[in-house]
Amino acid sequence: MVGATTEIDGETRPTLAGLLSLGRYPQQHYPQLNVTFVAFPSTTGEPLADGTRFLDNQSVDGPIPVMVAEILAVLRRNMKRRSIVVGLGRDDVWEYPEEALRELITNALVHRDYHAMARGTQVRVEMYPDRLEIINPGGLHGPVPRSDLLTEPVSSSRNAVLAKLLKDVGIPGTNQRVCENRASGLLATAAALRRAGVQPPKLVDNVREFRAIVYNHGLLDDEAVAVRKRTGKQLAFEDEDIETLLDEVAYGTWQANLCLQLVFGPQPASGNPSVDHLHPQSLFNTRAAEKRGWSAEQIAARLDRRDLLPNLQVMNLLPNQEKLAKPLEAWLNDTFGEQDRLARVQEYLLEGLPLEIDDFDEFFDGRRERMKERLKKALCG
Repeated sequence: MVGATTEIDGETRPTLAGLLSLGRYPQQHYPQLNVTFVAFPSTTGEPLADGTRFLDNQSVDGPIPVMVAEILAVLRRNMKRRSIVVGLGRDDVWEYPEEALRELITNALVHRDYHAMARGTQVRVEMYPDRLEIINPGGLHGPVPRSDLLTEPVSSSRNAVLAKLLKDVGIPGTNQRVCENRASGLLATAAALRRAGVQPPKLVDNVREFRAIVYNHGLLDDEAVAVRKRTGKQLAFEDEDIETLLDEVAYGTWQANLCLQLVFGPQPASGNPSVDHLHPQSLFNTRAAEKRGWSAEQIAARLDRRDLLPNLQVMNLLPNQEKLAKPLEAWLNDTFGEQDRLARVQEYLLEGLPLEIDDFDEFFDGRRERMKERLKKALCG
């Protein structure tokens, strides 16, 4: 195969790509080019009170096809299953869909940094009670916008020869090739997760590493999943599901944080992001509302909407502290210069909407429609 070998001083020798795709035991020469797996007992990775540090701890060696097969086997041993009634029988559903796991692990091994300075670092698979994280050395390669990775094919491989070789190599025990080399891996991952009713992966990129995080809670509950299985519908989000999210997911829940990340994208942890109200809660109390001339019916209806997604926003700590209980329009006008105000209005999907509290219903309905379109794109493809 082209790229599997090279000539050095008249001798034919395997390339690193050749060893990793076709070799028997590449770790004989590169001990750290493997995959480690750790199952932590807590969401923070801290030991339990009884001193338990790990529920499982494995190191997987071999060429890439073998490592993909073996790490999937390790994951199956550690994943939970749930049973869903289908007709007179039942389906056992894995905590994470295997197709998505295979794509993410392959992506990490194929696109990791294999530069000599990075060969002391493994690909890491870390399982927590609420999520799975797959981390590979080296951030995104080339001009690849992170925002496009889950919505359209994007290709800029730092290991093009390796990817081409693995296109023709199968995963042991299956009839599947290791990779397609068609820039479709993350798209396939997002689609597999949507079919399973699980949110798309959160992608974290920096110079040192690339991290894919998959949470094991879905946006559909078990009953909704079971109904879809029994009726034969594809496990994907439809308009009615999006409407339910917008009308029922409320402030103070993990679902609200999750939905807002789907609409506005993951927020950098360094900014200490938190969810807060655009129109402050204090403006909806009965005394303040009556002073503005709201009727009892208006107060009740607007209180029902106050804590729902269209009035919520993820903000980093500083702007959140600056806002506090300020009315929305006053906060925008007093806090930001003209250009920054315009950028904030666009970022928060406020452009063209009335921002005074007395126009809350028109504001809510307009922003709701915009958020609905974002959620449909994120969850329905």
